Amino acid sequence: MKTYLNLLLVIVGLLMSNSLLSQTKSVLSFTKISATGNSVIPLQTNDMFGTAVDSIGDLDGDGITDLIVGAFRDSDGGINRGAVYIIFLVF
Repeated sequence: MKTYLNLLLVIVGLLMSNSLLSQTKSVLSFTKISATGNSVIPLQTNDMFGTAVDSIGDLDGDGITDLIVGAFRDSDGGINRGAVYIIFLVF
């Protein structure tokens, strides 16, 4: 649960820093990219999810900027191999 709260805080912080508060957004879906491919292994507390966040443009063509979020200590496929999450937002 703590990890998902961190995700929420990361997204809110990014939206605030980009002055997008006039438009409410939520997570539509996400894709995890790690050493095991598009893994569905749940986040662990020590994955360090959210320590790096950036906007990556509109990857899915819906007119809403999407996010990339790092989890540098994710251990899918090996100890601390890391992973990135592509977060697709929706109004």
